Amino acid sequence: MIAYRAAVGICTLCFLLACGLASAQEVSDANPNQTIRINVSKTDRLASSGVSGSFKHILAPRQGYGVRSSSKRLVKTASETTSAAMQAQCARNIPGVPNPGFYPADIDDTGGGPVVVEAVGHPIYVNTTPDAVGYPGTLLRDLGKSEMVHIVDQYVGATHDYRYKAGLGGVVSYSVSGALQDADVTAIVHAAAVAFGKTGYKTVYHVFLAPGQDVCSEGTCYSPDDPSNFTFCAYHDSIDFTDIGHVIYTLEPFQAVDGCSEGPSSPNGLVVDSTMSTLSHEFFESITDPDGNAWWNRLSFDLNGDEIADTCVIANFDPVAKLNGKLYELQAEYSNKYHACSYTP
Repeated sequence: MIAYRAAVGICTLCFLLACGLASAQEVSDANPNQTIRINVSKTDRLASSGVSGSFKHILAPRQGYGVRSSSKRLVKTASETTSAAMQAQCARNIPGVPNPGFYPADIDDTGGGPVVVEAVGHPIYVNTTPDAVGYPGTLLRDLGKSEMVHIVDQYVGATHDYRYKAGLGGVVSYSVSGALQDADVTAIVHAAAVAFGKTGYKTVYHVFLAPGQDVCSEGTCYSPDDPSNFTFCAYHDSIDFTDIGHVIYTLEPFQAVDGCSEGPSSPNGLVVDSTMSTLSHEFFESITDPDGNAWWNRLSFDLNGDEIADTCVIANFDPVAKLNGKLYELQAEYSNKYHACSYTP
């Protein structure tokens, strides 16, 4: 018992020291792609085996003529896994909203779950670099300083500017053979949370994978090299570790591939705009429904299960919007205020 308490004390001290170091490592607007190196230890791998309360909400690939199938919800707890139900949902085509058209059912929060009122987003690069995946630090900065981000004000109950900031990034060298699995991803997330000393509802870790790296979760995969098993482009999740607590994260494999990429006329090129559109999708959903029990559509048969971004996945192409003075090709987000998809609050 004494040895156990001593070990816990040392672990807690390390976590607090990491927090102190991280607070001094702020990225500037002028250089939002700064990184530190993060190592995944045996402790991180062990911690990944004991996670609970996992909630995954995936973004399905575009199908046919660039039309995305429906989003799917996967909630995994100690007693329940609903991947079969998730895979049973039918594909559908969600058209763009003609002005002043609207969708018949808003999202709601009858679950009463927590939301993310303000947060720092830390990009985590697994066997890759910021430039290879579209400079996510820049994208997080521009999104956080945009007018568009204020669409979430109506859901989170706050209005002040620049609540969602780009934080320091982390570069992870991770040895893997074949597709990453859940245990690999959660070990990486644990290592990042320990390195930055931040958990809970004021931090979101955005995990980016190298081009060509597949990843699978509960029988669903990002595998553009294996189309028969290619079932998602990205997802957001929240998990509970026994040692450091609640962690919110998103996973974005390489997006400039058939099924996940934007149109060829994107203003910043396929890598940047494909990453941005998917990152913004997961960014908005991790804010408004981090644990799967806050804002999503419970009222419409066709749209049931959709979160803020899902209803607004545009068929074939996404329009161009201005964020922090720069043009990006990315999807709109659903606004209860307008009963429609929007780029403005």
